[in-house]
Amino acid sequence: MKKEKGVSVIELIIVMIAIGVLSAILIPQFKTYSGFKLRGATQALVSHMRYAQQQAITTQVSHQVVLDLVQNEYSVEIARADYLTMDAEGQVNYVDDGSKVWLKNAQSGKKLDVDLDGVVLTGTTATQVEFNSLGVATVSGTGSQVVLNYRGDSKTITITEATGKINVQ
Repeated sequence: MKKEKGVSVIELIIVMIAIGVLSAILIPQFKTYSGFKLRGATQALVSHMRYAQQQAITTQVSHQVVLDLVQNEYSVEIARADYLTMDAEGQVNYVDDGSKVWLKNAQSGKKLDVDLDGVVLTGTTATQVEFNSLGVATVSGTGSQVVLNYRGDSKTITITEATGKINVQ
């Protein structure tokens, strides 16, 4: 008897079941991609806030994170323009533009302005968070929350002024 070349119905059904199982597993993963971007932007902002707080405690000079709601970016500044710090190699960590001293971007050597790359600051009540030498926060604006949105998902950063504690919800 001659063997015919081709695909049997059973093989076709097995392949279709395998494709269905893989689709059921992988499609929800693509939907959470937007969550990665939002989570990354939130973690970066919280990290910069905590860095400003630690720098304020370490140097005993107030540092602040300024949120620009129009440009949808933020920057980290030192409050006193006559105070500069250096890293281990003797490089100045700040850029002085004449009126303010900004945290330096390690790659470009310019002012550290962080563009949120599509993640939007909406519903944000805080426009500036300043940390004093004890790490205590003073929040400017109408409240103490920073809300980041991306494609319908949102994360809220809450700053407790009395303690300087930063929470993400």
